[in-house]
Amino acid sequence: MIRPDEVAASPSTGELRVLVYTPGIRGYFVQDSAEYVGGREQQYSLLVPRLQQRPGLDVHAIVYDVPETKTDVTYHEIRHPSARPVSHLSFLRDVQRIWQAVDPDIVLQSGAQASTYVLGGFCAFYGTPFVFHWASDADQHGRKVPPSYLGPRLYRLSRAAATLNIVQTTKQREVVNGRSELIPNILDERREWKQASGNDVLWLGSIRDKKHPERFVQLASELPSREFKMAGGFRGSDQFETRLSRLIAETPNLTHVGSVPREEVPEYLATGRCLVNTSDVEGFSNTFLEAAAAGLPIVSFSHDPNDLIEQHDAGIVVEKTSLSLAEAVERVFDETAWERYRKGCGEIAQRHEADAIVDSFHTVLLETANRGRGGPNTE
Repeated sequence: MIRPDEVAASPSTGELRVLVYTPGIRGYFVQDSAEYVGGREQQYSLLVPRLQQRPGLDVHAIVYDVPETKTDVTYHEIRHPSARPVSHLSFLRDVQRIWQAVDPDIVLQSGAQASTYVLGGFCAFYGTPFVFHWASDADQHGRKVPPSYLGPRLYRLSRAAATLNIVQTTKQREVVNGRSELIPNILDERREWKQASGNDVLWLGSIRDKKHPERFVQLASELPSREFKMAGGFRGSDQFETRLSRLIAETPNLTHVGSVPREEVPEYLATGRCLVNTSDVEGFSNTFLEAAAAGLPIVSFSHDPNDLIEQHDAGIVVEKTSLSLAEAVERVFDETAWERYRKGCGEIAQRHEADAIVDSFHTVLLETANRGRGGPNTE
C-alpha cells in the first residue's frame, strides 16, 4: 500500500476532487428532523466532513437539500427523482450540471440505487474511477433498485464494473468479483455514550419486515418476568404495521416507545441490560457500535459482522450456540457473564473510532484515483 503523500494530486488545484453521492445526509444535521435517515446517512454524515479535513482532498457532496451546518464540504443540490420518467431526465441533467462544475477525479457512491448505474455510467464515459461502497448485504442483488426490466441488471453491472468495491464485512467481500477493500463503520463520537445500567431488554432500529421484529415480540412473551422495549418507526405496509402493533399490544411486558430522536439514543441504551438483534440480513449495524459504546451486551439471532461479537466476547450470537434466543437473553442477566460481555463491548468501541477508519478511506481514495490515472499498480 502506498502512502498518501506518494499519490499525485489534481494538477489544477493540487487536491484530489472527490464527488460523493449522499443525497439524504441533511437529515442528520437538522435537529428533530422528520426526514428518514438510516445507517448509510449516519455514516456519511460522519465521513464526509472528516474527509474534507484531510490534506489533498477537495470533497463535493450531492444532496437533496444543503445541510444547515457549517462545514468546508461543497454541497450540490439535486432534485429527488419520482416515478415519472420526466423526473429521471431532470436527475440526469442535474448530474451532468454537477459533473461539469466539479470535474471529479474520483466518485464515491453507497447503497444499491438507480444512482449506482447513473454515476457508474458517467464514470465509464469520462474515464473517472468509480468506488461503490456497500451499505448492506442486500446490495449484492440490488433489491432496493426500482424493479424495472433493466434497473437491477444495470445496477449489478455497474457494481461489478466499479474500479473498487468498499465492503463493510468479510461476508460482503466473499461475493465481490474484482478489487475490494474492507473498511468497517465509524462509531458516532458526536454523542456522549452513557454506560448501560438498567435491566430492560432493548430493540432498536427501523421496524420493517426484513428485520423480523416479530421475533422480539415472541421473545418477550417467552420471558414474562423481564421488561422489553422496542424503539423505532414503522417502515412497510399498513398491513404489516397493523399486525405487529396488535401483537405488541397483546404482550404486556413489551413497550413500543416509538422513534427515539438520535440525540436521545444514549439515554435509551443506558436503560438496557442487553440489545437484541433479530435480523437475518444486515450490513454493518450501527446499533452494534452504539451498544458497544454504551457497554451494552449484544444478543444477535444470527448476524455478527466480521465476527465482532464472538471475537470480543461482547454478547451471544444465537446461531453459533445451542441456546434459544430466550436462553441467550437470560444468560446476560448473570452478573459474571454481563461484566465479561461489557469488557468486550469496550474493545469493539475502541476499534471503531473515527480517525483510523477515515484514514483508511483517505488512503484508498488516493490510491484508487492514482491507479485510475495510470499511476503505479500497488497491489
